[in-house]
Amino acid sequence: MKKYLLLCGILLSLGVTSYGKEMVTAPAVEKEPEVMAVVEELEPHMDEVAMVENKWVMEFRGGVDVASEYKDIDLGDGYSYSGDTKKVGYEVGLEISRNINPAWNLGMGVMYQGHADRKHDRLGVGLRDARGGEFDSIPLYVTTRYVLMETSNEIKLYGKANLGYSFNINEKNFVTQEDGGNEVSWDTKIKNGLYWGAGLGLEYKDWTMDVMYQVNTGKATTNSDGEESQKEKVDYSRVSVGLGYRFNY
Repeated sequence: MKKYLLLCGILLSLGVTSYGKEMVTAPAVEKEPEVMAVVEELEPHMDEVAMVENKWVMEFRGGVDVASEYKDIDLGDGYSYSGDTKKVGYEVGLEISRNINPAWNLGMGVMYQGHADRKHDRLGVGLRDARGGEFDSIPLYVTTRYVLMETSNEIKLYGKANLGYSFNINEKNFVTQEDGGNEVSWDTKIKNGLYWGAGLGLEYKDWTMDVMYQVNTGKATTNSDGEESQKEKVDYSRVSVGLGYRFNY
């Protein structure tokens, strides 16, 4: 009897163990298709995830001014020194930014901007012309870029804006010349000011090209022996075309 009970116990134990194994392994087989379906659903979005993970972007930039002007200088007595320019202004710089999401980019930049020269200006009776009063700038700024549209061939249209502080350097003295040939040179100092810019651009792979309206503000203080010192705004504004090369790191 004891042997019979022992045999029954062994058989019952083996049956429970076999049933337990089936209960453990069966759900894994049933759920495997569901796991594969989730993986297949996520695969198309892996490129977007990788783009967000590549968060830091460095861009080397250069550009030229296609149209520019300085603010006119009021000389008093009805005379004004025109802000018309000659030659071409240019800029080179570096921007480091972060991809907040696939469309929005935020960062900082620094540029060297060589501004165009003023044209010599005929001032009127008794004065032959005026020249000088130019400057260059090194702005330090925050920059943001937002993708407005993307075409099927991977060309992106974006809006861009810069805002920062302009360190104005390389001032050129303001000089007036009389008809008799006598020149008066004004010691010219130009204070730093605000820098801002806004525009639209295109991105294709690692290259960008944009058109922007930019302004560097400044105030000139002029002094000359025997003459009263003057303070005048000499803001430099222009439309520029820029080209950039970007890479992630």
